[in-house]
Amino acid sequence: MSKNRKLLPPRSGTLEREILIKLALNSWSPPRNTQFLVYNRISLNLEQGSKKNFSTKIKKINNNNLTSNRKALNSNNKKKVKNIFQIISSYLDISKLYFIPINIFEKSSLIIFFILAILFIAAVIFILISNVDLSNYYSIWSILPPLFMVYLRMWEKNAREFKELCIKGIYMISNLALLSLILALFVYLASNYLFYDIWVQLPFIKSFYISKNILGFCLSIKIVISIIEIIYYHWKEPKILCNKLYKLLSSLIVLAFFYQAIYVICGAILIICDDIELMEFKLEIKLKNSSKYQSELKVKSIDKPAGPARPEDLSSHASQGDDKSLNHHFYKDYPKIVKAKGKYLYTDKGRGIFDACSGAAVASIGYGNQDVIDAMHIKNMSGTHYLASSFWKDNDVLKLQKSLADSTDGLLDKVYLTGSGSDATEAAIKLACQYYYDQDSETQRKYIISRDHSYHGNTLGALSISEFPSRQAPYKGILMSNVGYVSSCNPYRQQLDGESVEDFVAKKADEFEKKILEIGREKVMAFIAEPVSGAALGCVKAVPGYFKAMKNICEKYDILFIADEIMCGLGRTGNYHAWKDSGVVPDILILGKGLGAGYFPVAAILVSPKVWGELKSEQFIHGLTFDAVPTGATVALKVQQIIKDKDLVANVKKVGDYLGKTLKAKLSNHKNVGDIRGEGFFWGVEFVEDKITKKPFDSKLGVSRLIVDCAKSPKFNMTFYPGSGTVDGVNGDHIIIAPPFMTTEEDADHIVEVILTVIEIVFNEINK
Repeated sequence: MSKNRKLLPPRSGTLEREILIKLALNSWSPPRNTQFLVYNRISLNLEQGSKKNFSTKIKKINNNNLTSNRKALNSNNKKKVKNIFQIISSYLDISKLYFIPINIFEKSSLIIFFILAILFIAAVIFILISNVDLSNYYSIWSILPPLFMVYLRMWEKNAREFKELCIKGIYMISNLALLSLILALFVYLASNYLFYDIWVQLPFIKSFYISKNILGFCLSIKIVISIIEIIYYHWKEPKILCNKLYKLLSSLIVLAFFYQAIYVICGAILIICDDIELMEFKLEIKLKNSSKYQSELKVKSIDKPAGPARPEDLSSHASQGDDKSLNHHFYKDYPKIVKAKGKYLYTDKGRGIFDACSGAAVASIGYGNQDVIDAMHIKNMSGTHYLASSFWKDNDVLKLQKSLADSTDGLLDKVYLTGSGSDATEAAIKLACQYYYDQDSETQRKYIISRDHSYHGNTLGALSISEFPSRQAPYKGILMSNVGYVSSCNPYRQQLDGESVEDFVAKKADEFEKKILEIGREKVMAFIAEPVSGAALGCVKAVPGYFKAMKNICEKYDILFIADEIMCGLGRTGNYHAWKDSGVVPDILILGKGLGAGYFPVAAILVSPKVWGELKSEQFIHGLTFDAVPTGATVALKVQQIIKDKDLVANVKKVGDYLGKTLKAKLSNHKNVGDIRGEGFFWGVEFVEDKITKKPFDSKLGVSRLIVDCAKSPKFNMTFYPGSGTVDGVNGDHIIIAPPFMTTEEDADHIVEVILTVIEIVFNEINK
């Protein structure tokens, strides 16, 4: 006790000394048991009268302790940061899950490297001889890993390091591949069984890619954390920092080299798989082209018994399980589409197929547009998804009708909404008939003049005024007989060498007038034509002056002109209305397909004041249950608004011109390409056996179908619209290219490259 008292400062002393001692102790707070000692030492200094020494010592004590505090704080902060790094790294440490120990690679490194080298060289050679673009596998940055590997190997002092890096690289890649396979199995089972109704069903290869990307993401985050950690700890030590970063970079480059090698090997395997399917496809072409196949086909058609099919004849169809569809071919295998977005359709096997024909020139704004889906949902939730047009009006129906009328600058100012293009054609026929009936109930005007190689719909009336033998044949006995035909306007097959456009048009006009007089000038009520032909002829555009000449003759004989723009209208050709290109206004305009863009079945006819103004009954005497459906109007309004807001028609014009030029530049010289025609996003390519004589292929070969099927295969994943009977209703083949309106020039290049490659494959097999 007395010992402790000796350490206490003496009672005597000035106020200054007490203040300085307190300041010193307040500036630095040592542990409690050392304060007395410090206090006593300071007091002794003051008693010796050395104020200067006291002040210096106080500062020194403060500085030393401040430095110690800072070091302690920095040390604590570094420990905290290190703990954070360790926690994050531990969660991202995939190596904990590795199944294959590194000692296996160390013991068998030479054998493993030898096998990998052989496989890699074989894969590269196979890819080269398969005419596959190596840029799909290598870029300018891909040169770095191999060069770095050579650099490491050249320096003998780095030989050991080189071997260690290689072993670690193949060790990591092998384990990552194994983990990807295991995770892929889980993703595959989950998508196909556990969450069948929620997810798209994924094939195993797609599941593997997803798994690989997940593991790659974890690895990338860990690498970033490692780089930050190195910089954080060694930023004041440049030499150590550079050394550690160099080692990390070396490891990554070696890892990248082995990743590339595995990627090339896997790419070669996938090419082999695609080529096997393509070989089967080529075999199918050979069989169809063989004389034996043709003779067997004739025998089958002769020997086939009349009457209903017997159960044994349907055995192959029965093997398809629960397929009860009458909408599809009984024996053809159709891919199942489970999802669609933008320009792509996705099968139940995970393949993404570029839809280069928008279905049947329908999906103008692509698939899965959320704005359209939301608008349709809101309309349905309002409860006015259906209203009987005989009793009620709907705001969206009225808005759509006004919007369509305004799009013609009021030249066609009444609009009738219905459910499909065929329904709209039927309505146009009936309206033309009522137009004359309301003027004279005894009128003889019941005839319609149509054109060869035309298609206006599949209902009886619409099919009657079409000229599509393969579709008409089963119904010849019940089709309308009050139809006359004139030739189409197809300069590729009809315009003579040296014949001017004016003479060609005059010839067509003369033929039309003769047909009117042949039927009887008082009997013809309408002339119907497609401004740009569709499915039957494949995007043939009339020559300049043709429609003006035809309209003049219509007016001369008081005949209505009906323009069918079901397929070519509403922006498809680069004009919102295809008739605007010729400047010839129809009396009745038929619209369909692109009006609802496939989101809802909706079509329309637009009518001029000349026609509706003569309806003395003050209404169009026609009606179907699903005419003017409010939800259809809502969808059509939104679709057309999107086309307008995004200026998609301008894109169709711009990119469509590029597509046409590229098609002609790449395909025109092919010996089996006869003609390339169209405009906007509506192009047709006609195929011929002989380019000089324009002789078509035998219809039994089904050339257009072979081309479309080949393009749709996993090697190309693209779809076009096939057409047949181009020349005479039976023979002749073409395809239609009609992509969605947001298609880019890059997409156009891709489309043309696929067509070029596919026709090379198909015609090489046919011409063998």
